[in-house]
Amino acid sequence: WAGHLSPGDYDTFAAPYQKMVLDKIKEKYPDVPTVVYIKHSGALVERMAGTGVDVVSLDWTVDMAEGRERIANGRAKAGFDGPGGVQGNLDPA
Repeated sequence: WAGHLSPGDYDTFAAPYQKMVLDKIKEKYPDVPTVVYIKHSGALVERMAGTGVDVVSLDWTVDMAEGRERIANGRAKAGFDGPGGVQGNLDPA
């Protein structure tokens, strides 16, 4: 359902809680990679990356090269090291 949110609503109603879950996982299992996927999330890629997730899974609506750059930018803006990973992006047809 998060893919139906505006970027502002995502910042208010989803991202803080995703970050809380990710922080708990990283606290207990710092070496376990984390992945987030939100269907129809093209407007949220940087915000998703800014939660601290290791890998953002893109749906088919986001170009992989553009997504990779946007993930790196979102992580950098949030103060996270490294570009982060990208996964997905297959056209379902």
